[in-house]
Amino acid sequence: MRSFTKVLLLLAAVVCISTAQLREGRRGCLCRRTRSKIPGKPSDVQDVQIYPVTIFCDTVEIIITLRDGQRHCLDPKKEQLAVLLADLVAKRRSSPTSSSTETSSLKSSTDSA
Repeated sequence: MRSFTKVLLLLAAVVCISTAQLREGRRGCLCRRTRSKIPGKPSDVQDVQIYPVTIFCDTVEIIITLRDGQRHCLDPKKEQLAVLLADLVAKRRSSPTSSSTETSSLKSSTDSA
C-alpha cells in the first residue's frame, strides 16, 4: 500500500507542474511588450533579429537593436512595419559598407522566418 501512495503523490506532482507550465504561456518569449513603429529613424537600426514560433513562445518575435544599444520588440502583425523591415533588410544586404557580421546576422535571422 505504501508504494501505491508514492505513485499517487508523484502523479499529483506531475499534474500540478504541467498545469503551472501551461498557465505561464508566454513566459518563454523574449518580448513582454511590442511597439508598432520603429523608434527614431530606420537608419538608426543596427541589427534586426527575427525569432520564429517555438514550443516556448507561440508568437513570432522581431527584435531590433539601435545604434545606441537599445533593443525594442516590434509587432510582427503590423503590415507597414513588415514593409519597412523588408526595405531595411534589402538596403543592408546591398550596402557594401555594412560589416560582414551585420549582413550575416540579417540573412540568418530573415531566412528562419
